[in-house]
Formats: sequence, C-alpha cells, structure tokens
Amino acid sequence: MKRLFGKIMFAALVMGMMVLLAVPVAAQSPLIRVGYLSTKSKTLRNYDITGDGKADKLSIGLGNPTEEGTFKKLILRLEGKAIFTKQYKDEGTFGVTVKILTMKDKSVYIYLSDALLNDYVSLCGLFKYNGTKLVRVFDFITFNGQYKTSVNHSLFTYQKGEPYAVDGNRILVNVHFQCAALAQVAMRTYLVHKDGRPRLSTRYLHVVTIGGKPASNYFKLVGKLKGYARSTGTLAGATFEANEELHVPELYVGKGILRFIVVNRDGEYAFLDAHKYFTSSGKKFPIFRGLSYSG
Repeated sequence: MKRLFGKIMFAALVMGMMVLLAVPVAAQSPLIRVGYLSTKSKTLRNYDITGDGKADKLSIGLGNPTEEGTFKKLILRLEGKAIFTKQYKDEGTFGVTVKILTMKDKSVYIYLSDALLNDYVSLCGLFKYNGTKLVRVFDFITFNGQYKTSVNHSLFTYQKGEPYAVDGNRILVNVHFQCAALAQVAMRTYLVHKDGRPRLSTRYLHVVTIGGKPASNYFKLVGKLKGYARSTGTLAGATFEANEELHVPELYVGKGILRFIVVNRDGEYAFLDAHKYFTSSGKKFPIFRGLSYSG
C-alpha cells in the first residue's frame, strides 16, 4: 500500500511540474522599460524574448571597463548563450538603454541604444531574435538607410530614436537630431509592425521642439525667402516677405534629403532644405538663416 501511494505521489508531482512548465508567462506590457544600464550586468527572468509566450532568461552584460568609466564590450545572452556582441574600438560606451516591445501578434523586439561621449550613439535600433541571435531590423541612426547625416550633410552631428509607447502594431518613437551649431531638434513619429518587421510609416516627422523651444511658436523672417512647393520637387513654393512670421510643424526625411516645412499665419507653406537654412548666426535664438525667434 505504501509503495502504491508513493507511485501515485510521484506521478502527481511529475504531472504538476509539467503543468507548471507549460504555463505561459503572464501577459507582459507592450513596452517594458528595462532602463539604462551602467553596471557590469543585469539578468531578466520574467519576460518573453523569443515570442513563444514563455518567460526567458536574458542577461545583459557590459565588459572590459576603462579608466574613463566606459566599457569596451556589450554582450546579451539568452538562456546562457550569447545572442549579441558589440566590441568598441575607441572610447567605449558609458552604458546601454534596453527596452522590450511586444506587438499585437506577440512578436517581440529589443531596443538597444548605447551612450558615447557628448551624447553620441553608435548603436541605436530595434532587434529581433531569429532563433540563434539578435538581428537588427530597424536602425534609427540612418532611418534604415533613408538618411545618413555623416554622408549627406555636416549639419547634424547625430540622430537617434527611442520608442516611448506601443499601440497594437504601432511603435511610437521620439526622434532627436543634434545640430552642430544649435541644440536638439526633437520630433515624433511612429513605425508600423508589418510582415514581421517594423517599417517607417511616414517620411514626415512631427517637430516638437527646436533648441528647447516649441516648434509651434513663430519665428520672424528678416529677409525675403522662397521655398520648394513639394518635398521632392524643384518648383518654388510660397514666397515669404520680410517680418513675416513662420512656424515649423514638420520635417521631411527623404533619401539623402532633410527638408523643414514652414508655414505662415495665413497657412501658406514651403519646404526648406535643412542644410541651407538651419544655421546659427549668433542672434538671440536663430533657427533658419534669416529667421529670428519672435515669441
């Protein structure tokens, strides 16, 4: 009788373990802010990384520290196996920002962004596990090849993006362009998760602030200005007169093209090449060549 009871208990224990292992991870938030890591390592155990609905063990490690407080190596391990490694040749990174994004269809993306000197980044994008490693599926530094500042213009010293929310299959993103002469241009846009990849939804980015000032504020035009009628055309758009006030609602991102959209108080608009007009002239708050901040 005791032997039979022991067999029953053992069978019940095995079945219980099988049921426990089969239980999927609790529904995780669409956007998990793991945070900014500046220590040697961190391990996550309660999140689905592979998209199979089960909790995975993800380790994020920073290695080869320098005297300057940076790290020359970044490595991510899934269940103990290396799935992503980045070696730094120069000064290294001070840390890494990590976020986990889960789409409506349970696809999972990992956001990684490093932190070099003076807010520069050499790694800033969305990654996806393909069964053996993390592969980059969207690069915020080049907008997936749509624009690369270091090749096209010397106007902007860097650009980067960071997801701030997930809405179904949309990834809402904050975008920052750093101008060499002025402060950051902050914008917002969103990506669409489609056919297993995040895709840029539009080439028009909503401008939030320029140099910390709301882009909805108006800037006074010092001299006459003529712009393009269309983002990709060469026809002259609206001609703005001296002392006219303009605001900057959007930035158009094309292949090798950056054009601000400017609008006057009558609703007339034109496209302006960023590398021609976005420059510092030493005034109180210059935005475009010939423009000064008016309030």
